[in-house]
Amino acid sequence: MGASDEFKQTYCHGTFVIWPPDDVRAAVGALRQRYDPASQAICDAHITLTQPFVREPSAEDLARISETVSDFAPVELEYGPLATFLPYPCVYLDIQPANAVRSLRRALHDLGLFDLSLPFSDPDEFIPHMSITDGYPDEAQTRVTLAALAGSEPRGRFQLTSVAWIRPDDDFHFRTAETFMLGRE
Repeated sequence: MGASDEFKQTYCHGTFVIWPPDDVRAAVGALRQRYDPASQAICDAHITLTQPFVREPSAEDLARISETVSDFAPVELEYGPLATFLPYPCVYLDIQPANAVRSLRRALHDLGLFDLSLPFSDPDEFIPHMSITDGYPDEAQTRVTLAALAGSEPRGRFQLTSVAWIRPDDDFHFRTAETFMLGRE
């Protein structure tokens, strides 16, 4: 099972994510591989930041993004505890402070480069999260996964210093196209 053609078309120009540190990415990625290998095959453990681009970004677009991101100071993010979006079957690690992520999301979306016609585009309703499962396979399995992970999920903190534009490769696995640093030097 892979990404649908519609998903591939929607995300062909990529999106923005927050990559957790390598050790966190590996630990959460191992859980994704165990509980939702189809999602892990598409993208390693991440925190979604924006909706997908509506078109290929230009050099000017990327410069505007860089300027916008640099206006934000680095911030410490906390991941965990375990949560779910039931009845939508998704198991995730909560991300705090949510308002810091929402503010960055809002500023990027305000650039007019992202597809805000998609569901969950309102930054005030967006719940920052790091998915372990992403709607796979169903609500009953989600409850089993929640029970299996309860109390043993990864938890911790890391410093958010950059965001990444990721885009799919030929196998439709998302990889970093460019990294943008928070804060001004």
